[in-house]
Amino acid sequence: MIMMQVTGEEYCESILEEKCFYCGLAIGTFPFITWIGSGATINLHPACTLNLVVRLMHDVHDVQIHSSSHATMADGFDITEKELKAEVEKTKASKERTLAYFLSDGEVSE
Repeated sequence: MIMMQVTGEEYCESILEEKCFYCGLAIGTFPFITWIGSGATINLHPACTLNLVVRLMHDVHDVQIHSSSHATMADGFDITEKELKAEVEKTKASKERTLAYFLSDGEVSE
């Protein structure tokens, strides 16, 4: 196995050849945004970052209006796997009721 030390400048230049997580195009130029997480690196163009954040916030809002859970910045990341699964099930049930309503011309029994 060959290991190579990469300087900050070399690392940044190597990202220019990577694809943007959001749009799939090459990063290509500075500036860009890189997030390094648990086992993954996400590279984004600045405009793509903005679009992704807006979509993520929309998804959070959608979950909140279809469930009793209201995440805030103060809540942190303390949700358990059991709580997450319960929220997913609530969202699925809500979407199924909505779909049934529209498919039945507004006549849905509980």
